[in-house]
Amino acid sequence: MPRRFIWLVLLIATLLPLLRPLLKGEAIGPWDQVGPMMGAPAVEKTTAWDILQADACLQFYPWRDLVFESWGNFQAPYYNPYQLNGVPLLANSQSGGFYPPHILAGLSHLPTPTAISVLAWFHLFWAAFGIFKLSRRFGASDAGALLGAVSFALSPFMMGWTGLASVISTVAWIPWVLLFCLPGDKGTLVKLALCTAMMILAGHLQFVALGGMAAVTVVASVAIQKRRMPIGLMGLALGALLAAPQLVPVLEYSKHSHRRAAATETGFEAYQASSIQPWEFGNLVYPYALGNPAPREGNLTISNYWPAIVKVGKNWTESAVAPGAVVLACLFFLPLLWKKINLRAVDADDSEEFEPIWPMAIVGLLGLLIAMGTPFNRLLYFGIPGWSSTGSPGRAIVLFLLAAAVIAARIVREIKFHRTREGTFAPFSIRAQQLCLLAFSLVAFVVFAQSQPMVKVAPEWIKADVFKVLAVSSVPNALIFTLVFAFAAVQPFILTYSSTRIRNTDPTMLFPVVALILAMVTANIRTGIAPERGTPDLNKRVAFVNHLWDFWDAAPAQFPGNTSTLKRQLDAGGYDSLLHRDVVESLKEVNGGDPAPAANGNLMFIKPGADPAKLASMGVSEFTQADGTVEKLNGTRATLNGEPAIIVNQTLESMKVKVPGPGELVVHDRNLGGWSYSVGAGSEPVKQGDWLTVTVPDGVSEVTLSYTPPGLILGRWLFLVGLILLAVLKKDDIPAPTQLRISRSRVEQNAKTSPSESEPS
Repeated sequence: MPRRFIWLVLLIATLLPLLRPLLKGEAIGPWDQVGPMMGAPAVEKTTAWDILQADACLQFYPWRDLVFESWGNFQAPYYNPYQLNGVPLLANSQSGGFYPPHILAGLSHLPTPTAISVLAWFHLFWAAFGIFKLSRRFGASDAGALLGAVSFALSPFMMGWTGLASVISTVAWIPWVLLFCLPGDKGTLVKLALCTAMMILAGHLQFVALGGMAAVTVVASVAIQKRRMPIGLMGLALGALLAAPQLVPVLEYSKHSHRRAAATETGFEAYQASSIQPWEFGNLVYPYALGNPAPREGNLTISNYWPAIVKVGKNWTESAVAPGAVVLACLFFLPLLWKKINLRAVDADDSEEFEPIWPMAIVGLLGLLIAMGTPFNRLLYFGIPGWSSTGSPGRAIVLFLLAAAVIAARIVREIKFHRTREGTFAPFSIRAQQLCLLAFSLVAFVVFAQSQPMVKVAPEWIKADVFKVLAVSSVPNALIFTLVFAFAAVQPFILTYSSTRIRNTDPTMLFPVVALILAMVTANIRTGIAPERGTPDLNKRVAFVNHLWDFWDAAPAQFPGNTSTLKRQLDAGGYDSLLHRDVVESLKEVNGGDPAPAANGNLMFIKPGADPAKLASMGVSEFTQADGTVEKLNGTRATLNGEPAIIVNQTLESMKVKVPGPGELVVHDRNLGGWSYSVGAGSEPVKQGDWLTVTVPDGVSEVTLSYTPPGLILGRWLFLVGLILLAVLKKDDIPAPTQLRISRSRVEQNAKTSPSESEPS
């Protein structure tokens, strides 16, 4: 199959879900829900509130906007002055401050909505192309590899996480890391290091850890097969060195996390409770079998995705278990073909050596063990430092989905009917094929049926009649669509069999076509019009009273999360994936209690009853009450001897303060380390304390405060070491497979001798 055709198919397939934001200039995220919280005109809400999808607006869009603007001005995005009295930006990891695609997006000066959509398209395509290449490496045909690529890139998991950009950015590199963990040609070690670095720089460390575990699994399998040391570990280590300028500051900052604590049994129980339960596999065939989280249910404000009510905090995206109906149908042939697809073979057409598929089966099993909360998680939770602070174990389902796509791609090669001059034959009996498809059809019904008893479990806090409306409304359509998806999934097998008498055709191309159609039926990315970027007032810090935040309905909030960053207004509250414990403690003092709402422990509010005097001492000069009343406070961001000083310039690396004379300058930005100041030729660290404090000598009219993320210097040195090691490694240390050549005459001779002998062994 022409490679240009494959590229075209993957580019178009991954573009389709993003046509709306790209053509209309909309931003990814539920902006119809979040926009009014930022002062935008209220619009009719046609979608239900989704607390996880809201993070696309509350976190990722403001971070990306800040990073793009900073690189567009040829400045590094070290620091975010707009939230939580100033917090690190690079060191929160998910901002992806040093991620090369983000740098290119900033330098290109694309509008932020367009840049985010283009990056989403790129990462979906890159994930698809990575699955294609990985599948081919394991012996898949082009048609099978396209099936796996399309099914994974457009899977409910990838579609659901598109708004939370760091997830798909990180996941898109996992197939490439696994590909280069396998024996390859010269340069494989360098490619492995580069792809590992890109995976880390993309920013989501939980998925980096999952990708790393999968990579170590593949490297170990290579070591077992080759009976030699796992050289691939060197490539993974080199990748970590190349990512060190971002990774080391993140690790340094994480030492001060408000969630950093010893692993406990209570914490482990809560961690396991967020895993995927067996009844959630009702979505295995049809992704919306247990309800659709997007549209509202009738006159209610919530959707009919009832698992979120049975299990408070459960999100459809967190348990997107469907690998694609066609992929799932292929997996039912796995026991029948297990022995054959685990033999090392050679492609007579491309002279490529195929790898046995069992390493990918182990990767998929590993993902299931973690995602379903098995006892295996105890080893990770108590054995790996920092694992207790990671998110839901259900996210590990991505490894199962990835492995399923690759295995299904390989299976398609064996399902394809082979032709010789003597006739057409199948690699296994038609009766066996029929039994496999019957088993798939039965499972399609059973996995849906076994989830239905949970529908009857109505929590005490919700009215039984309301719950019944939500749950029952999803059942009829769910059963119908589950069976429709199952029926559609078996059509490529049936048509392949019926087309065997048609010469010069390749019916296996039906596999990716049907997979694409089924994926597009369920693809759902929320978009809307994002408010425009604001103009900063560098000397005014504000605070907004908020306290309501709900799992099921949009709260009447004022500039929640990091939306103040988008408006470029300095805010005492904020939202971060990694919070310094001192920041949390200071807000506890202001509120007289926990600043986080019960629904989100990383979202910091200024709650009703907050002490205005303490807010003023943090530099807040404008305090907006819940009813919109604005109270003026005497707080000032910068003071010299207690009198206001003027900040004349602010970047994400430094700020300049105009001072009228000597004395003690206090800038009410949180001193979390890494700050220095200069009043002339030299540079000195700021004084120890809560705020940025320096002594201004006589004759100085301007002070420059500079921020360098703690750990950045070490990270740069490690990056340099990594570059030197890559330069030294002039040849690949991962042995290339023997490139066996099989002549056309030999293939034809085998075909004449026996049909079975012409099959790939």
